[in-house]
Amino acid sequence: MIAFNIFLQKVHSIISWPSFKPWGHLWLLIFLPYTPIFAKQDNQTVDSTEKPVDKTVTQVQNAPYPNHQLIQQTIAKNIKDQDVIWITQGAKKYLSLYHQDEIGQRKGLLLIIPDNRQRITESESLNRLALDAAKSGWSTVMLSLQLGSGLSKEDAQKKQNALFSATINQYSKDNSGDWYLLLQGNNTNLIKHPQLNKFKGVILVNLLPIKKSPLSQKIISNHLKVFELLSQNIEDTEPFLFKQRKNRLKSSDISYRQIIINGADLNFSHLGSSLTRMITAWLNHQSKENKSQ
Repeated sequence: MIAFNIFLQKVHSIISWPSFKPWGHLWLLIFLPYTPIFAKQDNQTVDSTEKPVDKTVTQVQNAPYPNHQLIQQTIAKNIKDQDVIWITQGAKKYLSLYHQDEIGQRKGLLLIIPDNRQRITESESLNRLALDAAKSGWSTVMLSLQLGSGLSKEDAQKKQNALFSATINQYSKDNSGDWYLLLQGNNTNLIKHPQLNKFKGVILVNLLPIKKSPLSQKIISNHLKVFELLSQNIEDTEPFLFKQRKNRLKSSDISYRQIIINGADLNFSHLGSSLTRMITAWLNHQSKENKSQ
């Protein structure tokens, strides 16, 4: 480095001569590439060997929903408090999260299905419910019906219904007792699912109303016990539709209860403890009633 500085000083003194001043910097540009420090070294080699292709990455990239597949794999690697159970549906596998009851006296199973526009762990309140309900004797399963992009509405619903069936079939092997279903947000199509008779009741957390298809009639026809939790701050919904549903269900012979919480959003953000208390209390009450019958 010292030698290089001396060299530059000499070059600068040369181009400072009167005869070099008009062309000094041009001479410097011409001269420098041929100096030992800037010249290409003979012993430099270029690595022309091809790097091996990661076949796993290639397969994921070529999958129908590559981003969704990668997201599921990433989520699975970071799960600590729940068991990762992959649901096989055709040639694909989908992520579900299982948490067994923690008191050794299993009351039943709660299947939690977040809004199908969200990832499986996106709602902190539902994550908390999945863990805390186990402390009251309820095993929990979380399943997201978000299948990725590129599907028509009809194809998406068919695949969601098939995944819902596969999940019920897989968990039925080792989980006895009463089953309850929690549906959040945009999962109204599951109300008419043929395997809904597997459940004793359904918890509706801001289940969005449908104008063209009367959801209340579908609930009544399944004779399900219903616990509905609503927020008045949901975007793209009309409050009168919720009121219509409430009036229709209350006038029927099914067990129905509705609670409206002001200030809550779709996910009941920052209200996870309240959401958990209300839902587990309702579940425990239903369990006692079922045993007394």
